[in-house]
Amino acid sequence: MGGTHGCTHLRELLGQMATVAYQTLYPIRAAREREEAARRIAAGEAPPRKRPALVGTCIAYAPDSPVTLARWPHLKEQQAAE
Repeated sequence: MGGTHGCTHLRELLGQMATVAYQTLYPIRAAREREEAARRIAAGEAPPRKRPALVGTCIAYAPDSPVTLARWPHLKEQQAAE
């Protein structure tokens, strides 16, 4: 995929394309989580308190990062219980 049998520019682009493809999955996963929570609430059940899909996908959203714990305070309680 490089050198005389390929294109350096395409090889460099592939890494960026993989990142974009992965990041486009988060909105889909988040929508599914919201739909499941809404379904459970409508059925009179407690909404799930599982870890959001975004947590653990990068350094800013590490399970113990200040950003994560500010956005999802219930995770701090879950960490303390573990």
